[in-house]
Amino acid sequence: MLIPTPLARYNQILEIVSSAPQGVSLSQLVERGGLPRSTTHRLAASLCAAGYLKSQDNGHYVFGPALLELLKRSLAASATDYLPRTVLSSITAELGETAFFARRVDKHIDLLEAIPPEASGRSYVYPGTGSRPVDTCSSSKAILAYVEDETAKEIYEAYEKDNNAPSHDWLSFSRTLEEVRKNGIAICDGEIDEGVFSVACPVIVANMPGLFSIGVVGPTARMKEKSIDRLQSVVQAGAEKASAFISERMFRDSDKSRDGE
Repeated sequence: MLIPTPLARYNQILEIVSSAPQGVSLSQLVERGGLPRSTTHRLAASLCAAGYLKSQDNGHYVFGPALLELLKRSLAASATDYLPRTVLSSITAELGETAFFARRVDKHIDLLEAIPPEASGRSYVYPGTGSRPVDTCSSSKAILAYVEDETAKEIYEAYEKDNNAPSHDWLSFSRTLEEVRKNGIAICDGEIDEGVFSVACPVIVANMPGLFSIGVVGPTARMKEKSIDRLQSVVQAGAEKASAFISERMFRDSDKSRDGE
């Protein structure tokens, strides 16, 4: 399908910027796009006005907040198509506990998949799927720690209002999120169910944090026998593999879509 010329030019600018995560200068846009400088500047300025691009302090253009939000919404909505089940299975096999994968959609954190260990004659924790508590669940904290503070606060307050939860101190919770960012791991130690312990790490896809998390949950005594260091090492390795897994399939599907056009 032929794209009308004005849209094709805007698309060309966006494609050039997409290939340079650190940003592209106006001169580079002119050189790579082959359009007159005045035309290139006008197109870039229009995209900035729409929030699809943003001009950094050094004058380089990067993706803007409006476009990033669209990309995040699209990725989160289609997450079921990119579930890293093989990664979850490997975490479960290595730790002998239930591995899980979660996503954020608007103001909700959902557990999309949970893979328990194979039958071994011993009990295990199965958290189920669906909406998770925002203020206590490790999967939620691992996601919200990488969301803009204002957005994280809105999600936190909306959850408490919707669930008639007792009012907590946002400043206290924000400090919890700071610790998650500092340590790279979120912990839930009996905050939801006594005797249940979970850890989770963020899964960052294409420089878009605050969308996904991956983790493991099990009986407190058994989990703590493994040590936090080991749990974190295994889950963080899984997070990196999950990020690569999702990214690969995203770009593969994008290439297929282009080839089809």
